Amino acid sequence: MFCLCLPEGEWISAVPIPGTFVCNIGDMIKIWSNGIYESTLHPVINNSPTYHVSIAFFYEVPEGQTSDHRP
Repeated sequence: MFCLCLPEGEWISAVPIPGTFVCNIGDMIKIWSNGIYESTLHPVINNSPTYHVSIAFFYEVPEGQTSDHRP
């Protein structure tokens, strides 16, 4: 089960669709998309009897470097 927090503070379940990936984006994608894509709080809880893989990947612009994120 995947959960995410709505801007109002309500937690909802995001039911996975078979054959798909769930990709939780972070603040950098929110900035680069000018807010089109929203980063949310998203704990991952595996309540299913099947195997679950969760991989974290972090990427940020190096300190002192600017990023032009105009559309």
